[in-house]
Amino acid sequence: MKPAIVFALAFVASAPSLVSAQQIDMATLQKWSAAKTVHYRVEGTYRAWTPVSEKWKAAEGDVTDSLTIEFDMDISSLSVIGKPSFTDGASSVGSMRSALKECPVAQIAGAYEHLTTSDVKGGPGRLEITGVRQYAPTKSPVECPASNALIATPGGAAEIMEAIYMFDPRMLAIGQTGMPNAVVSADHKTVTLTGDGWTWTYTPTLVR
Repeated sequence: MKPAIVFALAFVASAPSLVSAQQIDMATLQKWSAAKTVHYRVEGTYRAWTPVSEKWKAAEGDVTDSLTIEFDMDISSLSVIGKPSFTDGASSVGSMRSALKECPVAQIAGAYEHLTTSDVKGGPGRLEITGVRQYAPTKSPVECPASNALIATPGGAAEIMEAIYMFDPRMLAIGQTGMPNAVVSADHKTVTLTGDGWTWTYTPTLVR
């Protein structure tokens, strides 16, 4: 029996409620089962209500950010080959709100950067992203509920670490990953992972 079929049947046996043999795209499965190395382009977009002040966590902004990562992966071991490259996008803050209903909305008074990436490296079955979060200076009600006066508060910085999974590209043919927050596209070409405000879209291309 071909390795591609063995892989598919093993997945179906372990997760019968997720996928049936009739759902498997065998041509795609055989393509990736014959492959040894895959190149991934992972495009991450962030959008969530996020604390933008280091001193007053109730100051939440509608934050967006982006990060694109590219790397080669050994399929058999799900390990990174060489050094991943990355491109940071700029953060933006839209509307502001207060996480404490009894307190007024803070005013942002400077730049906020959700994640400025300093390094991306491969771990066991995952990518580890490290960087810095730059909190914005604000005018915030730091004495609320005793006072609703908005007081100037300085910005600050914090080290940040994010970790995202690496995926076996044969999952594209099966159409399921076994994870509720990781979805294979209808055309079996990408996997989208969501969590903590981030949406990561993985697009593989064959290396060899």
